[in-house]
Amino acid sequence: MTVDRLFDVPRYQLAHFPKADAIASKEKGQWRPYSTQELIDLSEQLALGLLALGVLPGDTVAICSGNRSEWCLVDQAILRIGAITVPIYPTSSKEDYLYILQHAQVKVCFTANAEIHAKAAQPGCPEHQFTFDAVPGARLWSEVAKMGRQADKPLLHGYEARVKRSDLATIIYTSGT
Repeated sequence: MTVDRLFDVPRYQLAHFPKADAIASKEKGQWRPYSTQELIDLSEQLALGLLALGVLPGDTVAICSGNRSEWCLVDQAILRIGAITVPIYPTSSKEDYLYILQHAQVKVCFTANAEIHAKAAQPGCPEHQFTFDAVPGARLWSEVAKMGRQADKPLLHGYEARVKRSDLATIIYTSGT
């Protein structure tokens, strides 16, 4: 197996160095590890959920969060379908969020918590918004994975097969001004 694309790394790890704690982050004060197999399975479900939401190769999906396992899982899902990740700093202003989300034509937005969600949930921002932490009135990121459980894995593998090593993976904006 060769590692040509970023989403090949977990499969390589599973084949050669499977780990019980490939990624981990604290949830409610306790470490929550994800095994290599969980990372692959959940990122596939998320990718299928993104496809169900209408995300296609070349489309943009924003992740607005600090470092956490969900960031990695969603990024892997985005890459699997040939879409492009648009990370936005949690400390960016509300005006910067509006500019980046509109300028990058973001289709789906994932935010970490209530504070960041408030910056991204503005008129003119993506209709599909999900949060990593439970936020009253917001949809939780796990809903995207649930959408993907009923989808077609061979469909996803077809998208993955079309992703090239040279394809754009991430767009980083520095400022709206």
